[in-house]
Amino acid sequence: MRTRGRRSVSLVVVGAVVTCSVGFALSASALVPTTDSPHVSAALAGTIKTAKGALKAAKYADAIVELKAAEANPQKTAYDEHIINELATVAYVRTNNFPDAAKALEAQLNDGLLVQAEVPARIKAVAQINYHIKNYDKTIQYGTEAIADGFADDETYTLVAQAYYLNAQYDSVRDFLGKRIESLQTQQRDVPRSYFQLALSSCIKLDDSVCVTAYSKRLDGPRDPILIDPIFSHGAILNANAGSR
Repeated sequence: MRTRGRRSVSLVVVGAVVTCSVGFALSASALVPTTDSPHVSAALAGTIKTAKGALKAAKYADAIVELKAAEANPQKTAYDEHIINELATVAYVRTNNFPDAAKALEAQLNDGLLVQAEVPARIKAVAQINYHIKNYDKTIQYGTEAIADGFADDETYTLVAQAYYLNAQYDSVRDFLGKRIESLQTQQRDVPRSYFQLALSSCIKLDDSVCVTAYSKRLDGPRDPILIDPIFSHGAILNANAGSR
Protein backbone atom coordinates (compact mmCIF):
# COMPACT_ATOMS: atom_id res chain seq x y z
CA MET A 1 0.00 0.00 0.00
CA ARG A 2 1.20 3.46 -0.83
CA THR A 3 1.95 5.68 2.13
CA ARG A 4 0.90 9.24 1.57
CA GLY A 5 1.64 12.47 3.33
CA ARG A 6 -1.41 13.82 5.11
CA ARG A 7 -2.80 17.05 3.76
CA SER A 8 -6.22 18.58 4.06
CA VAL A 9 -7.22 20.46 0.95
CA SER A 10 -10.27 21.67 -0.87
CA LEU A 11 -10.53 19.78 -4.12
CA VAL A 12 -12.07 20.62 -7.43
CA VAL A 13 -13.79 17.38 -8.41
CA VAL A 14 -13.78 16.73 -12.11
CA GLY A 15 -15.95 13.80 -13.14
CA ALA A 16 -14.72 11.93 -16.18
CA VAL A 17 -16.41 9.84 -18.81
CA VAL A 18 -14.30 8.01 -21.33
CA THR A 19 -15.44 6.64 -24.65
CA CYS A 20 -12.84 5.14 -26.87
CA SER A 21 -14.35 6.31 -30.13
CA VAL A 22 -14.05 9.95 -29.16
CA GLY A 23 -11.43 9.78 -26.44
CA PHE A 24 -11.55 10.94 -22.87
CA ALA A 25 -14.07 13.65 -22.03
CA LEU A 26 -14.66 15.36 -18.70
CA SER A 27 -18.30 15.34 -17.71
CA ALA A 28 -18.15 18.33 -15.37
CA SER A 29 -16.71 21.79 -15.62
CA ALA A 30 -13.44 22.50 -13.87
CA LEU A 31 -14.66 24.83 -11.15
CA VAL A 32 -11.30 26.28 -10.32
CA PRO A 33 -11.34 29.21 -7.85
CA THR A 34 -8.99 32.12 -8.37
CA THR A 35 -7.98 32.38 -4.72
CA ASP A 36 -4.48 31.20 -3.96
CA SER A 37 -3.59 28.36 -1.67
CA PRO A 38 -1.32 29.60 1.13
CA HIS A 39 0.83 26.55 0.50
CA VAL A 40 1.72 27.52 -3.05
CA SER A 41 5.00 29.38 -2.96
CA ALA A 42 5.03 33.14 -3.48
CA ALA A 43 7.30 32.64 -6.48
CA LEU A 44 4.66 30.59 -8.34
CA ALA A 45 1.43 31.95 -6.88
CA GLY A 46 0.75 34.30 -9.77
CA THR A 47 1.45 31.78 -12.49
CA ILE A 48 -0.64 29.08 -10.84
CA LYS A 49 -3.49 31.55 -10.25
CA THR A 50 -3.44 32.44 -13.94
CA ALA A 51 -3.48 28.74 -14.88
CA LYS A 52 -6.49 28.15 -12.61
CA GLY A 53 -8.30 31.07 -14.23
CA ALA A 54 -7.60 29.64 -17.66
CA LEU A 55 -8.97 26.25 -16.63
CA LYS A 56 -12.11 27.86 -15.21
CA ALA A 57 -12.59 29.70 -18.50
CA ALA A 58 -12.05 26.46 -20.46
CA LYS A 59 -8.93 27.94 -22.07
CA TYR A 60 -6.97 24.75 -21.68
CA ALA A 61 -4.14 25.56 -24.07
CA ASP A 62 -3.52 28.79 -22.16
CA ALA A 63 -3.56 26.86 -18.89
CA ILE A 64 -0.94 24.46 -20.24
CA VAL A 65 1.31 27.36 -21.24
CA GLU A 66 1.12 28.77 -17.70
CA LEU A 67 1.68 25.39 -16.10
CA LYS A 68 4.74 24.73 -18.24
CA ALA A 69 6.10 28.10 -17.17
CA ALA A 70 5.50 27.14 -13.53
CA GLU A 71 7.17 23.78 -14.09
CA ALA A 72 10.24 25.51 -15.49
CA ASN A 73 10.55 27.88 -12.54
CA PRO A 74 13.61 26.81 -10.49
CA GLN A 75 12.00 28.20 -7.33
CA LYS A 76 9.10 25.75 -7.35
CA THR A 77 8.58 23.63 -4.25
CA ALA A 78 7.44 20.01 -4.01
CA TYR A 79 3.95 21.26 -3.17
CA ASP A 80 3.99 23.60 -6.19
CA GLU A 81 4.93 20.60 -8.35
CA HIS A 82 2.01 18.63 -6.97
CA ILE A 83 -0.47 21.40 -7.74
CA ILE A 84 1.01 21.83 -11.23
CA ASN A 85 0.47 18.12 -11.92
CA GLU A 86 -3.09 18.13 -10.59
CA LEU A 87 -4.06 21.08 -12.77
CA ALA A 88 -2.11 19.74 -15.75
CA THR A 89 -4.01 16.45 -15.56
CA VAL A 90 -7.27 18.30 -16.14
CA ALA A 91 -5.84 20.43 -18.94
CA TYR A 92 -4.26 17.47 -20.73
CA VAL A 93 -7.40 15.34 -20.51
CA ARG A 94 -9.46 18.24 -21.84
CA THR A 95 -7.12 18.57 -24.81
CA ASN A 96 -6.94 14.81 -25.45
CA ASN A 97 -3.26 14.68 -24.58
CA PHE A 98 -3.47 11.38 -22.75
CA PRO A 99 0.24 10.51 -22.62
CA ASP A 100 0.98 13.70 -20.69
CA ALA A 101 -2.17 13.26 -18.59
CA ALA A 102 -0.89 9.82 -17.59
CA LYS A 103 2.50 11.26 -16.63
CA ALA A 104 0.90 13.99 -14.53
CA LEU A 105 -1.31 11.47 -12.73
CA GLU A 106 1.62 9.17 -12.09
CA ALA A 107 3.65 12.05 -10.68
CA GLN A 108 0.87 12.76 -8.18
CA LEU A 109 0.88 9.15 -7.08
CA ASN A 110 4.61 9.19 -6.48
CA ASP A 111 5.17 12.56 -4.82
CA GLY A 112 3.99 11.62 -1.31
CA LEU A 113 1.44 14.44 -1.07
CA LEU A 114 -1.82 12.57 -1.61
CA VAL A 115 -3.99 11.52 1.29
CA GLN A 116 -4.71 7.80 1.14
CA ALA A 117 -8.37 8.37 0.27
CA GLU A 118 -7.31 9.99 -3.01
CA VAL A 119 -5.09 7.12 -4.15
CA PRO A 120 -7.64 4.51 -5.42
CA ALA A 121 -9.36 6.78 -7.95
CA ARG A 122 -6.06 8.04 -9.31
CA ILE A 123 -4.58 4.56 -9.62
CA LYS A 124 -7.63 3.40 -11.53
CA ALA A 125 -7.50 6.49 -13.74
CA VAL A 126 -3.82 6.06 -14.60
CA ALA A 127 -4.39 2.36 -15.38
CA GLN A 128 -7.30 3.24 -17.68
CA ILE A 129 -5.50 6.05 -19.48
CA ASN A 130 -2.43 3.90 -20.05
CA TYR A 131 -4.62 1.16 -21.48
CA HIS A 132 -6.17 3.72 -23.81
CA ILE A 133 -2.73 4.80 -25.07
CA LYS A 134 -1.59 1.16 -25.30
CA ASN A 135 0.99 1.37 -22.54
CA TYR A 136 0.01 -2.05 -21.27
CA ASP A 137 2.96 -2.45 -18.90
CA LYS A 138 1.72 0.55 -16.91
CA THR A 139 -1.85 -0.75 -16.98
CA ILE A 140 -0.62 -4.02 -15.50
CA GLN A 141 1.56 -2.23 -12.95
CA TYR A 142 -1.19 0.00 -11.56
CA GLY A 143 -4.00 -2.50 -12.02
CA THR A 144 -2.18 -5.18 -10.03
CA GLU A 145 -1.35 -2.57 -7.39
CA ALA A 146 -5.06 -1.81 -7.05
CA ILE A 147 -5.78 -5.52 -6.72
CA ALA A 148 -3.04 -6.05 -4.11
CA ASP A 149 -4.29 -3.09 -2.07
CA GLY A 150 -7.89 -4.32 -2.17
CA PHE A 151 -9.68 -1.56 -4.06
CA ALA A 152 -9.87 -3.05 -7.56
CA ASP A 153 -13.30 -3.33 -9.19
CA ASP A 154 -14.40 -5.74 -11.92
CA GLU A 155 -13.22 -3.36 -14.65
CA THR A 156 -9.73 -3.30 -13.15
CA TYR A 157 -9.48 -7.09 -13.37
CA THR A 158 -10.66 -6.96 -16.97
CA LEU A 159 -8.13 -4.28 -17.90
CA VAL A 160 -5.26 -6.23 -16.37
CA ALA A 161 -6.26 -9.46 -18.12
CA GLN A 162 -6.59 -7.70 -21.46
CA ALA A 163 -3.32 -5.81 -20.99
CA TYR A 164 -1.54 -9.12 -20.39
CA TYR A 165 -3.18 -10.52 -23.53
CA LEU A 166 -2.29 -7.54 -25.71
CA ASN A 167 1.27 -7.75 -24.36
CA ALA A 168 1.38 -11.37 -25.57
CA GLN A 169 1.86 -12.56 -21.96
CA TYR A 170 -0.44 -15.50 -22.49
CA ASP A 171 0.81 -17.49 -19.52
CA SER A 172 -0.02 -14.51 -17.29
CA VAL A 173 -3.52 -14.33 -18.80
CA ARG A 174 -4.07 -18.01 -18.13
CA ASP A 175 -2.86 -17.82 -14.52
CA PHE A 176 -4.45 -14.46 -13.71
CA LEU A 177 -7.87 -15.35 -15.10
CA GLY A 178 -7.73 -18.85 -13.65
CA LYS A 179 -7.49 -17.33 -10.18
CA ARG A 180 -10.09 -14.67 -10.92
CA ILE A 181 -12.60 -17.17 -12.28
CA GLU A 182 -12.09 -19.43 -9.26
CA SER A 183 -12.58 -16.46 -6.93
CA LEU A 184 -15.80 -15.38 -8.64
CA GLN A 185 -17.16 -18.91 -8.55
CA THR A 186 -16.32 -19.22 -4.84
CA GLN A 187 -18.26 -15.99 -4.28
CA GLN A 188 -21.12 -17.47 -6.34
CA ARG A 189 -20.87 -14.59 -8.77
CA ASP A 190 -21.32 -14.73 -12.51
CA VAL A 191 -18.13 -15.11 -14.52
CA PRO A 192 -18.05 -12.88 -17.62
CA ARG A 193 -18.05 -14.89 -20.82
CA SER A 194 -15.17 -12.72 -22.01
CA TYR A 195 -12.97 -14.23 -19.28
CA PHE A 196 -13.45 -17.73 -20.67
CA GLN A 197 -12.87 -16.49 -24.22
CA LEU A 198 -9.69 -14.65 -23.28
CA ALA A 199 -8.38 -17.57 -21.24
CA LEU A 200 -9.17 -20.07 -23.99
CA SER A 201 -7.48 -17.96 -26.64
CA SER A 202 -4.38 -17.70 -24.44
CA CYS A 203 -4.33 -21.44 -23.85
CA ILE A 204 -4.53 -22.05 -27.60
CA LYS A 205 -1.58 -19.73 -28.18
CA LEU A 206 0.34 -21.57 -25.44
CA ASP A 207 -0.55 -24.95 -26.97
CA ASP A 208 -1.86 -25.98 -23.54
CA SER A 209 -4.22 -28.80 -24.50
CA VAL A 210 -5.47 -29.44 -20.96
CA CYS A 211 -6.35 -25.80 -20.52
CA VAL A 212 -7.96 -25.64 -23.98
CA THR A 213 -10.16 -28.62 -23.19
CA ALA A 214 -11.20 -27.18 -19.81
CA TYR A 215 -12.25 -23.81 -21.18
CA SER A 216 -13.77 -25.20 -24.39
CA LYS A 217 -16.32 -27.00 -22.24
CA ARG A 218 -17.41 -23.65 -20.83
CA LEU A 219 -18.10 -22.03 -24.20
CA ASP A 220 -20.58 -22.40 -27.00
CA GLY A 221 -20.31 -20.35 -30.16
CA PRO A 222 -17.54 -17.86 -30.98
CA ARG A 223 -14.35 -18.28 -29.01
CA ASP A 224 -12.41 -15.24 -30.09
CA PRO A 225 -11.86 -12.77 -27.27
CA ILE A 226 -13.76 -9.52 -27.49
CA LEU A 227 -11.61 -6.81 -25.96
CA ILE A 228 -13.19 -3.76 -24.39
CA ASP A 229 -11.85 -0.28 -23.88
CA PRO A 230 -12.14 1.33 -20.46
CA ILE A 231 -15.03 3.62 -19.58
CA PHE A 232 -14.82 6.12 -16.74
CA SER A 233 -18.26 5.47 -15.29
CA HIS A 234 -17.61 6.74 -11.81
CA GLY A 235 -17.49 10.31 -10.55
CA ALA A 236 -14.51 11.99 -8.95
CA ILE A 237 -11.91 10.30 -11.11
CA LEU A 238 -9.72 13.31 -11.61
CA ASN A 239 -9.11 15.93 -8.94
CA ALA A 240 -7.42 19.30 -9.27
CA ASN A 241 -6.23 20.85 -6.03
CA ALA A 242 -7.22 24.47 -5.85
CA GLY A 243 -7.86 25.07 -2.19
CA SER A 244 -6.08 25.51 1.08
CA ARG A 245 -5.45 23.63 4.29
